[in-house]
Amino acid sequence: MLRVLKNWSLQHKISLLTPKLSYQATKEMLPNVDLFYFSSAEDDEEIKSLLKLTISYITRIIRSVFVRPKDRPDLIITASHFLYDVLPAVMIRRRYKSKLVVYNHGVLEPYGSDNAGLRGNLMLLYEKLGLFLCKRSADIIFAINSETKEFLIHEGFEPNRITIIRNGVEHELINSVKVNAKEYEASFCARLVKRKGVYDLLDIWEKVLKYFPESRLVIIGQGEEFSSLQRAITRKQLDKNILLTGYVPAIEKIAFLKSSKIFIYPSYWEPWGITLTEAMACRLPVVCYNLLTYDFVNDGIIKLNIGDRDQMTSTIIDLLSNDTKRMKLGSTAEEASKKLNWDDISKEELNAVSALLNK
Repeated sequence: MLRVLKNWSLQHKISLLTPKLSYQATKEMLPNVDLFYFSSAEDDEEIKSLLKLTISYITRIIRSVFVRPKDRPDLIITASHFLYDVLPAVMIRRRYKSKLVVYNHGVLEPYGSDNAGLRGNLMLLYEKLGLFLCKRSADIIFAINSETKEFLIHEGFEPNRITIIRNGVEHELINSVKVNAKEYEASFCARLVKRKGVYDLLDIWEKVLKYFPESRLVIIGQGEEFSSLQRAITRKQLDKNILLTGYVPAIEKIAFLKSSKIFIYPSYWEPWGITLTEAMACRLPVVCYNLLTYDFVNDGIIKLNIGDRDQMTSTIIDLLSNDTKRMKLGSTAEEASKKLNWDDISKEELNAVSALLNK
């Protein structure tokens, strides 16, 4: 949403409400935007207590309602469909008689939350209540894929209020990063949770090592499974063959991707697949499971049966054995990624919003 607003702010006046934690980064990205911020518990420390998390969200909702933009807004936009974003937006919308647009980057309900226990159930509750409000108040839902749109229609949303959107790739940033050599045979980048296939990744790489004993894999990202994954790597004696980086800044992430030959992505669920398209822009052939989400791209990407680790292993071995085939596929991937540019995406979404306001 911030990336789209960056383009919109060149022609339109925008006010943005953000937690204090992200204020400075947002200010640097959107210098032409009026920024408001509120403090919350997340600004001081990582919240581990469920009670503190709940109180923090409630506090954020209450504080955001009292923010007064300088001018009456024509449009209210929320960054997500969860209750803590939607409830303040609905209240502000009613105060100013504005239109409401909600971004939905994928629903949790059919799949469950990544977090177990009470915290996971709390997130599902936030989603359910947020969707309840969206159904009654949102003028447009920007849905990240056709699967999300179908779910919303099944839940009673009017199809003509749902618009499928795309994500773009920061080509300028990616092209600015230069590397000297391919230090890794493969890379993976995502939040480290089970549904991203992180343990499939270890099993697959163990099999690849039987054919290429010196090959190296870099795993980029942070998440709930980080410590467990690290222990599994040590237990399997893969420390010399797998680098687990944790969180890295964007430029460093791109450098790691460009320093590898293949991008492996055995994820079982994706709202979109941003890192997958970033890898394509880095001229990497992509090997992944065949998810419905990836129907927007067919070039430079090899889609395999979901959960078939042997098939993925043999595909990786084939690409590592054939430089010409691998490089040709990577070139095709890079060309396909050029269709995902933020200028076009921003215009598409602005046209949808303009039609709503004119109507």
